[in-house]
Amino acid sequence: MLNLEKQNEIRKQILDFSESMLLKRNVGANRTWRFSLERFVDFINDKGLDFDVGAVNEYIGYLEGKEMGRSDIQRVVEVIFSFGEFVNIPLDKGRVNFKFADKLDPVTVLEEDIIRTEKVLYEAVVTGEEGDFGKKRDTMRNYLMFRLILETGMDTLELIRLDTDSLQDNGLLMIHDREVPLSQGLQDLIREYISFRKKYDESLFMDQVAFEVNSLKGSNDLQQDRELEQFYRLALPEKLEKIELLLGEQMRLEEEVLQLEMLDDGENDEKIAELEDEIDSIVERINERKSVLVLERKTGEYEFNPAMFVMEGYHRLVEDVVEEILKMEAFPVQLLQYSAAEKWEKAGIKPNLINQFLGNKGSIFGGTASIADFKQIIEAGFSFTKRSFQ
Repeated sequence: MLNLEKQNEIRKQILDFSESMLLKRNVGANRTWRFSLERFVDFINDKGLDFDVGAVNEYIGYLEGKEMGRSDIQRVVEVIFSFGEFVNIPLDKGRVNFKFADKLDPVTVLEEDIIRTEKVLYEAVVTGEEGDFGKKRDTMRNYLMFRLILETGMDTLELIRLDTDSLQDNGLLMIHDREVPLSQGLQDLIREYISFRKKYDESLFMDQVAFEVNSLKGSNDLQQDRELEQFYRLALPEKLEKIELLLGEQMRLEEEVLQLEMLDDGENDEKIAELEDEIDSIVERINERKSVLVLERKTGEYEFNPAMFVMEGYHRLVEDVVEEILKMEAFPVQLLQYSAAEKWEKAGIKPNLINQFLGNKGSIFGGTASIADFKQIIEAGFSFTKRSFQ
């Protein structure tokens, strides 16, 4: 049996293992690996077992008793053995009472893991640092992408094509060439997210531009330098005149340094050093003022980005970034899609209706579904606690 210290050590190792596999982009690695290992550790602790092959065999029997599919059991066992290698706990695969298959059924996520991950993603939104609006926008985005894929089964291309006006007043979401209903809870969250963006996107854009011009660390830094603040408030011709005056002063001091250096008698080294420090200070002031001009020009270029989801640079999200975000923060997109479809099928939704809901072309089933039919799919899907981003 694992004592408390050993349990805590293994749980930390599980976290390290999961993060390591994700960062290394290990084939098949996803958040289910961590959840599977944690459930195995809970099992052997409850049974008073050690982390060995005997415990693995007992766990296989337990999973078979719960009628878990053989492909899913095999994946769990393979993760346990991979973890054993990671922490140098030798496990002999040849002693496992299980016949391993070469071909596995499509992987899906257990409902308890879906619910658990939804909670983690939501808490990332509401427990973020106060005033960090950029982080909050990103965590809301990540949560909504997770929910939208589970609720609609959409793929990454459809997801990145969404605009802020894709959600219509009647609660229908326009996905490329079709309309699908959304649960009321998800509609409300999307509207909260859009309202948040319309309120804060411009200030986030300005802060980002300020970072890009390097000499300013954020738009609020202008308030911390009175002289720079006064410069910021001048009209453009006056700004240019101020910069020209500084350039003139820089040239005058550089000429004075040059004349002193030509004397080459060593008596003016201290004076030259003072002048060079003064020149450096003027150059810094000039660069700061140039940065203000760049900031003003770029800020004037701001337009609200109508894309539903944006990324660094205030650009529309792209497919590979969606894949990376969801793999690191939740589960791979395809895994979420499979899990959503499996949930609908188990609820008795006919393949014909699912195919039309997903917008599959050339379906052999034919037929035309109504919005009421599609609502059956929404109701049959995963159910989450009512949330608010406020």
